[in-house]
Amino acid sequence: MKANNLTDAEIKAGNKGKIFGWAILLSLVMSANLAMYLNTPNINFQLGLLYGFLAGVWVVCGIAIIGLFELRSTRYILINGGYCFFALGLMGAIIGAWR
Repeated sequence: MKANNLTDAEIKAGNKGKIFGWAILLSLVMSANLAMYLNTPNINFQLGLLYGFLAGVWVVCGIAIIGLFELRSTRYILINGGYCFFALGLMGAIIGAWR
């Protein structure tokens, strides 16, 4: 809350169903896109994890650039970028292990 400059009232006013629904849908899109890049016979858990983290680096850089132009704090950038970095790493590891 502090990094986003949101109040308790603003957070409570958000539509939780819409937020979580879109979050799940967009996560599925991210994982499907990553799976297309990992569609090779030699993919395993370790390579999936590595490639997921490498994709996460791109996302972190994008979030950082946007955060810089929006004058966001370093904490904000690290929280949001870090979430995407680890989420993509986990997605890659799951996809790699699944193969």
